[in-house]
Amino acid sequence: MFLFKKTVQRFMSAIFLFALQPHHLKIINYAYLINFARVRDAQRPKASSNATLASRAVMYHSALSRIMFRRRLILLLIIATTFLFLSWWPSSSSKSSLRHSKDTSQLTEGFLYTQEDDTVADQSGYKWEDVPLSQSPLNTTFEDMPNLRARILAFSNAFQYSKSRKPVEDAIRLLYPWLPVNEISVLRGKGRGLVYTFGDHDLALAYPLIVGMRLVHRCKLPIEIWYMGEEDLSASNRELLAKIPGVKCKDLTKVIDISIAGYGGWGAKPFALLASSFAEPIFMDADAVFFKDPSALYAHPGYIGTGAVFFHDRTSGWVGSAKDLQWLLSVIPNPSSRTYGSRYIYGKSQHEQESGVVVINKARVFPGLLAACLLNSKPWASKVYQRVWGDKETFWIGFEMSGIPYAWNPGYGGAMGQFSGDKLRVCGRQLAHGDHQGALLWVNNGLRTPQKLPPSKHAQPSIWMNDRSGFNLDWTTDGSDCLLATAGIPTELTAKEKQIWDAFVKIDAHLTAKGMDYPVALELNI
Repeated sequence: MFLFKKTVQRFMSAIFLFALQPHHLKIINYAYLINFARVRDAQRPKASSNATLASRAVMYHSALSRIMFRRRLILLLIIATTFLFLSWWPSSSSKSSLRHSKDTSQLTEGFLYTQEDDTVADQSGYKWEDVPLSQSPLNTTFEDMPNLRARILAFSNAFQYSKSRKPVEDAIRLLYPWLPVNEISVLRGKGRGLVYTFGDHDLALAYPLIVGMRLVHRCKLPIEIWYMGEEDLSASNRELLAKIPGVKCKDLTKVIDISIAGYGGWGAKPFALLASSFAEPIFMDADAVFFKDPSALYAHPGYIGTGAVFFHDRTSGWVGSAKDLQWLLSVIPNPSSRTYGSRYIYGKSQHEQESGVVVINKARVFPGLLAACLLNSKPWASKVYQRVWGDKETFWIGFEMSGIPYAWNPGYGGAMGQFSGDKLRVCGRQLAHGDHQGALLWVNNGLRTPQKLPPSKHAQPSIWMNDRSGFNLDWTTDGSDCLLATAGIPTELTAKEKQIWDAFVKIDAHLTAKGMDYPVALELNI
């Protein structure tokens, strides 16, 4: 229907423009009328002069012009009526009716995004009160997910375009009972910052990397560390973390009721983004090692264009089942081009997203973030995790379900480590990611090989590479984590990248030996 409307509109526009070109019609009419006068006079006994022919042509043109004027007027009225009808005619897949404001100054006040995108297709066809799901998601079954998706999309539409708050508040009470209606403005947040979720178990893994953010990268972004209750992160460890400049520890359960939402483990990630005090948070896993100040992510073209940037995982070879794909298409019946072109759809890998780093602008993608939270809450999480691996895929699936655009960082999860003996593979435990320009940006899995603390050893990488296509199974599956060199372009770490890695290793070794304490790290004079 969308293509039909656009075709008709363009055709009518062409007719409209042609109707407004009287000079062309005038030339045609004069040439025709002079010839017509000659034919008529040839049938008479006396021939007429050229002046007579011209005067007759003018007379005929004067009479015909009145007829043409009436015809043109009728034509213009028909065209105008057609345009009005097409503008009024609702279409469930019309992108033109969903063009968004280019005025980014509105972003601080409203939940708008700036880039027209095929992700928002079908949104105009959903009205909150028309979608058949009367009960709360807490009381629904897994088979109700297509209806749930319709509710999510309707909420997204109401949230962005409704002039009344009532549909939005009704939707929140039904879909997100753990979200206080009166605190939405607070959850929008202010400024930029880094967000982590971890407890006592991962403190020794994360502490040196957070210290490195301050000492190695001189990163000035404030940092929030979210934990789930007093038993998750002890008071003594919170005191250690608070010694790092600009770091605050916050209890997620005091912001979002865990007894209602039922999140936990991996599922806490989107909730931490939601609860953070930042308008533009960057979520980072506890074992993410950056080779640049993460502030650079705010200049990512995908982030500027959509307000959300996700990273691809490695191509694992785990493709799931036909039922998994059927489930995905049941909750995203009209996926965007990003999903159509994904490895999940093509059956190449069910690991599409690496959620070790997620960058969002909450004001622009709020409905998508809420949908990701919903997929990680009860009763859905236990069922969704049967189709995907943990929280990873719930970000892009939630954004698709709510019709909110997002961007993938170019390339797929790669390897960082050493060449194999035959130099046909790059082997290493660190999962590498480049930036939008192809330079090494960050790696997952920490500093050690394997990741666990001593007696494991620090990795000494010299080569890294991105997986360029992501559609070939170029990873070895014997536990060695090797990527075939033909999958991309093996690149030696630059002197600066080696220096950054060595600085992080130095901090980790020093704190492991002398205790996790920020003043101890300052002894290194990095």
